[in-house]
Amino acid sequence: QQTGEGVMIFNGAVKYIGRSAFNGYSGSSYVNGLKCITIPDDVVFVYEGAFYGCTTLEEFRGKFATDDGKGLIVDDIFMAYAVANESSDYVIPDGVKAVGYGAFCRAVNLTNVTIPSSVKVIEGHAFQRTGLTRVTVPQGTKSIGEYAFDFCDKLTSVTLSNTVGVIHGCAFYGCQNLRSITIPSSVSFIGGDAFSNYNKLTEIYLQPVLPPNIDN
Repeated sequence: QQTGEGVMIFNGAVKYIGRSAFNGYSGSSYVNGLKCITIPDDVVFVYEGAFYGCTTLEEFRGKFATDDGKGLIVDDIFMAYAVANESSDYVIPDGVKAVGYGAFCRAVNLTNVTIPSSVKVIEGHAFQRTGLTRVTVPQGTKSIGEYAFDFCDKLTSVTLSNTVGVIHGCAFYGCQNLRSITIPSSVSFIGGDAFSNYNKLTEIYLQPVLPPNIDN
C-alpha cells in the first residue's frame, strides 16, 4: 500500500526481507528513490543484497540498524550501507564477521573504510564502484569475493594481510589507478580476471612461500 508520501505500508507482518527486495539496479543504471527505511521488530532476517544499488539511501532505522543509522548488521554480517550519506570515512563496527554482498556498492562519497580484524570474508560486489582511494584488508580476513572492489577507479593502494587465502575472480577488476600490489604467500587461489582491465598497474609482487625451519 502506497500512501502517496513516499511511505510504503504492509498490511501484514513482514518476517523476511529477501535478496534484491529493494534492488536499485535497473538495466544498465542504478535508479531508486528510497531514502530511509525502518526495519520493524517483526523482521527475523534481512538477506544479503536486499538494498543492492539503492544509491539514494541515506539512513536505516529500527531493528538491525547501527547506532549511527548508516549500516545494517544481521547475524554479524554487515548487510548494507546507506550510500547516499555524505560521509567520506566509515568504520565498520568491531565484531562484524563478514561484509555482505553489495553492502557498499555505489558509495561514491566513501573514500576510506576501516575493516576490523573480526571480518573473515569480504563478499562479492561488497565495495563495487565506491570512491575508495586506499584499502587495507586486515589480519584475519581470509577471502575476497568476486567483483568485491570492481571498478573502484580512485583506488591507488591495496594492502593485503597474510591471512588472505582466496582472491576470487574480478575482485579488483577495472581499478584503473592501482599501480602496484603485493600478493602475500598465504594466497593459494586467484580467480580469473582478478586484476584485469588496468591502465596503470605496472607491478604485481608475489611473495614466495618460505620452506619451514628444520632443526638439525
